[in-house]
Amino acid sequence: AILALATTAAVLSPAVGAMTTESLLDEMTDLKRLATWPDPPYVTKQFSSYDRKSTSHGDFRGWFANGDAGQYLRVEDKDGRKEHVMMDIDGPGAIVRIWSANPKGNLRVYLDGAAKPALEAPMTKLLGGEVPGFPKPIAGERARGWNLYFPIPYAKHCKVTSDEGGFYYHVNYRTWPAGTEVKSFTPDDLTRLADKI
Repeated sequence: AILALATTAAVLSPAVGAMTTESLLDEMTDLKRLATWPDPPYVTKQFSSYDRKSTSHGDFRGWFANGDAGQYLRVEDKDGRKEHVMMDIDGPGAIVRIWSANPKGNLRVYLDGAAKPALEAPMTKLLGGEVPGFPKPIAGERARGWNLYFPIPYAKHCKVTSDEGGFYYHVNYRTWPAGTEVKSFTPDDLTRLADKI
């Protein structure tokens, strides 16, 4: 009976290694996971271009604010260009979706404090499924919106920017508990995992 309990516990709570681009891609096609609790657990959150004047229903002047395009955390000067910061968060975590109704500029994803982006591409092409390594249907224009569902894990930190402003966006991400082992995305993942992608 003890052996049976131990076996059942192992099935319900499998040993989990590091979260990686590969493990997140596997998760996207594993329908069995929908009937189990995630291990390690995570919380899904979103950065977006919502109108910052919309604060609370108690402040009726701002409650119906609807200027939802062109809202960013801040604008930075970097290498002679303006970068509109869409996301800036500590890890461990993973981007799981990027969306825009009217993408503009070059999208850059900086991981773990690196000065050089791990991913840089024209936003329309990346979210439209035209950048090698990010094919349709993982990316593509649908229902008048551009989408990228490619998972981008990060161990310590993630910042997402565009060098143009004035667009609508969502960046959905998950955050794991501190201490969760995550192997950050690298461009080499696209070559190594091409068949899986």
